Amino acid sequence: MKFKTSFITNSSSSTFIIAWPKKIETLEDVEEFIHKKYSETIYRDAISCGPYLKSSENALIMVAREISSDSELTFGTDYEIYKRKFCEREEITIDKLNAYNSWFFQFLKEIELRKNESGFERAEEFLEGIPNESYIYILEYSDEDGPYFAEIEHGDIFYKLKHIKISRH
Repeated sequence: MKFKTSFITNSSSSTFIIAWPKKIETLEDVEEFIHKKYSETIYRDAISCGPYLKSSENALIMVAREISSDSELTFGTDYEIYKRKFCEREEITIDKLNAYNSWFFQFLKEIELRKNESGFERAEEFLEGIPNESYIYILEYSDEDGPYFAEIEHGDIFYKLKHIKISRH
């Protein structure tokens, strides 16, 4: 039996990919869409992170990168399904795959490629229909930073804007 000897935390963080109708330049630009309680924090963070113009190639790449970093495919149900299908296709057992041999490394390469493809597909879907003059902001908040930031992370404060929330629990 293993014993946990260090501090155990139930903290989480979330990345928000937000489409803003125009570049944020003033606090009022934020207050138009975000409750006053959170607007100064969002303003400060948006100014410090720097946005991506939706029509730029960088917007697609950065959104895809953030989405691809989502661990859902790596550790979720999809991972187990893909693992089983890989073994069936290659006619090997799960035990053989898990032996950290060349099969395992081939499987990891395929998973990484699939995550990247999926990230670009989801990024294109997200960006579709957003006007080219919009700006994309990528912000991250954690409940570990206290109740106020937990409200930002878990509350739906971006509901007036098109956005994606990537939870990293």
